[in-house]
Amino acid sequence: MKQEIKTTVNYNLFTKIIGNRLIDINNLKRLKESIKQIGLQTPIMVNYKHGIIDGQHRLQVAKDLKIPIHYYITSNFKEDNIHDLQISKKWTSFDFAQRNASKGNKECSDALEICNEWHIESQKKFSKTNILTLLVVGQNNSIVKVLKNNTYKINISTACRVYNCIKILSTNKNEKFNSYSANISRILKRLDYKFKGLDYKIIEKINKKHYLEHYTNQSEQTRYLTDLYKKYDK
Repeated sequence: MKQEIKTTVNYNLFTKIIGNRLIDINNLKRLKESIKQIGLQTPIMVNYKHGIIDGQHRLQVAKDLKIPIHYYITSNFKEDNIHDLQISKKWTSFDFAQRNASKGNKECSDALEICNEWHIESQKKFSKTNILTLLVVGQNNSIVKVLKNNTYKINISTACRVYNCIKILSTNKNEKFNSYSANISRILKRLDYKFKGLDYKIIEKINKKHYLEHYTNQSEQTRYLTDLYKKYDK
């Protein structure tokens, strides 16, 4: 059945669905420039209460530019599946974490707070996605599934030890080496489990002279860093 496309300038008609992701400022800027040039091409999708399922950014741009917004109402909507219905941009792990936090998941709320703190502290070198991955219990490198299923749990003590080691390695002067990379974070987390807690003194010894930047893939880096750790763990 073809959806009826409606048009309005009553922006207050629409509401935010709890659990929908937040407005992305960069995405908003890109979209605004596009709409200025070619107009609003895609209507927004709402539920029968006019809660926005897909199109928060388009609505905001329409408000800013004072142009009509096109929309259609869908009856085939379940709040838990909002990420599957959004066609403009795929949900990230951070989007799912924000959704869970908005619905009262304390693990995700705590994780997001730590993400923001460490992201800023690292001068934005440590990505929020990498921090979420570091915080999760176990060695799960793909956290989208657990966040999507709202089963995300964090291990703060392990994450803090690994993060402190990352900061030690970040003092290395080699510009080719990035201690905040996903690879290094995952390797250090594995070592923390393997050796039942990382020793900062050993990491400091490793940091004085290492050639991690010469190893291009994770398996090589893992082997080399593990060998170094064993060498100094005496």
